Amino acid sequence: GCCFVHLLTGKKPYHSANAIQALMLMVNNRSPLETVDKKLLEDLYQQHAGVKELLEACFIRDKNDRPTAAQLLKSPLFSDI
Repeated sequence: GCCFVHLLTGKKPYHSANAIQALMLMVNNRSPLETVDKKLLEDLYQQHAGVKELLEACFIRDKNDRPTAAQLLKSPLFSDI
């Protein structure tokens, strides 16, 4: 999920924090999507079907509820790959 955010936005999640701060933000349940410019996210969501659902799925905290990589690759975003 974080790599996907980086690819889409050109910035790493928590880019303004140092490594320790970023780790603490992740541990304390702050979603990496909260660090992304809201306008940029909305534009991405409107331009590319499935981006919102894919990003949200990547950041589900409980690993038992989070889709596997194989399941994520079935997203419409990757249909031409």
